[in-house]
Amino acid sequence: MHWLLCYLFVGIMLVGSVSCDDDGTDGDADSDVDGDADGDNDGDVDDDADADVDSDTDSDIDGDADGDECLLGEWSGDLEITDATGLSQLSGYTSVSGDLVISDDISNPSLIDLHELECLHQVGGDLGISMNGTLTSLRGLESLSTVEGTLWMTDNDSLTSLMALESLTTVGTLSITFNDSLTSLTGLESLSTTVEFLRIRDNASLTSLTGLESLTTVGMALWIVDNRALPTCEADALVTQLVGFSGEAHISGNDDSGTCQ
Repeated sequence: MHWLLCYLFVGIMLVGSVSCDDDGTDGDADSDVDGDADGDNDGDVDDDADADVDSDTDSDIDGDADGDECLLGEWSGDLEITDATGLSQLSGYTSVSGDLVISDDISNPSLIDLHELECLHQVGGDLGISMNGTLTSLRGLESLSTVEGTLWMTDNDSLTSLMALESLTTVGTLSITFNDSLTSLTGLESLSTTVEFLRIRDNASLTSLTGLESLTTVGMALWIVDNRALPTCEADALVTQLVGFSGEAHISGNDDSGTCQ
């Protein structure tokens, strides 16, 4: 009888243990379910993380685009450009080692300005800008500081301003000829040295040499010739301005009756 009671007692204890396990299982299941639900919420956090990644990616892309503008360095050799498409070849370059000639296709002119050259600082040879019938400004050359050879601008019938040359300090030779719409040389204020030769000739509308106030040195020769609207006294004043100039000066065919301020 005593053993029977013991067996009954153990049986009751076993049933209670199973019930506890079942409850524990239910509890675990509930916990897991809640955990899964929280996991779904974690998914929302992942979405936020994705959003952060996207944001960072966009930021990097923008940064790279800005940083890549002027990283191409030197264009090696000479280059002749005859249209706007050709001009885009130099986008991002900071220098040209040889000669650069920009001469638009006369039969199909397309150049209005030179904005693709905004990174250009130096030309190792000559820079020629000639026979560009629709070119109205030199916008794009604001960073140009040195032309080691000749900077020649000729037969640009619509060119009205040299303002974009504000950073130019040194050239080998400066030649400005046959630009019928050019009225002054404003934009050349930083130019202090012309190593060899200064030529200003046959610019029909040129009325002033304003822009050359900083020019102090011309090595070999100075020609200011046949600028019909330019007062001769402006050319004479420029010669006087040069320090120690002992080269050849040609001043003729300008407006002898014109007055200077």
